[in-house]
Amino acid sequence: MKPQTVQSRIQELAVLRDGWLDGQGLRPSPDGLTWLSDFWSKYWPSDLAQPYVYPMLNGDVQLEWKGVDDAAIIAEVNLQTHVASVWVANTKTGENLEDAVFSLNSPAQWLRFGSLVRDYTVSPSRTLFRIYLAGPDLFYTDAADRYARLKAICAQYGLEGVAPTDGQPTSVEPTPEGARLLYRHDIATLRSCRAVLANITPFNGLEPDSGTAYEMGYAAALGMPIAAYCTDGLTVLERTWRAGRLVDANGRDDEGLLVENFGLPANLMLCAEHAHFTTPEKAVAHLANALRAR
Repeated sequence: MKPQTVQSRIQELAVLRDGWLDGQGLRPSPDGLTWLSDFWSKYWPSDLAQPYVYPMLNGDVQLEWKGVDDAAIIAEVNLQTHVASVWVANTKTGENLEDAVFSLNSPAQWLRFGSLVRDYTVSPSRTLFRIYLAGPDLFYTDAADRYARLKAICAQYGLEGVAPTDGQPTSVEPTPEGARLLYRHDIATLRSCRAVLANITPFNGLEPDSGTAYEMGYAAALGMPIAAYCTDGLTVLERTWRAGRLVDANGRDDEGLLVENFGLPANLMLCAEHAHFTTPEKAVAHLANALRAR
């Protein structure tokens, strides 16, 4: 039997009343069920399997997955505290393989929860780490070639490059609603990945693409590894000089604006804590090592 989506199963649980099992069993908290449904739709990776969902006698919810190599994953979700207690066991030997506790009010904890489930439900022999390809590449006339090259680099390291244009809705109207549709698609695609490769080479000016900066921040909030690359090899200050802008002794340009001078290729919020390189090859190599060290 194929599991239902969590949202449809939650709708069924919402009609339960106290004593739902032969006079026993507390009714699941309506507010707790609403929270679980909302957060599941926001933070559960779209490429992962849906679990079987069962009510518990104490009013909480149990999630179950059948994994590979006889593994089973069980998560008991407390609808009051929003904490998930997770156990992984071998169904044939009874061996406990792993246990963990996740506070599911945190997007980063949802990412780690999904990573644990992924480790036991997806066969390593047929699945690669997915890398989100952030950057302004889709705006160029050779976008397809750019993404093909980035995906080929990822493949060299046993990774799967995923472009924001992959599976993107077609015939999107140039309206605010069309923009929201693309936004939701891009965020869902990013969340389905394990790390972000970000092209922060200046775009349409002296700064990185603003959408790329947003996606880096979103990924950082989820605790995802990020590696950036800037192909011009310049610091912010050097790039300002190259553009013909004057910078005085106080570090201000000819418009009176302070120019960052930390020896970084972009704003410190993008580079101070995230690894950055001059080529995508070096950035991908870093991500491959980072992911396999986790």
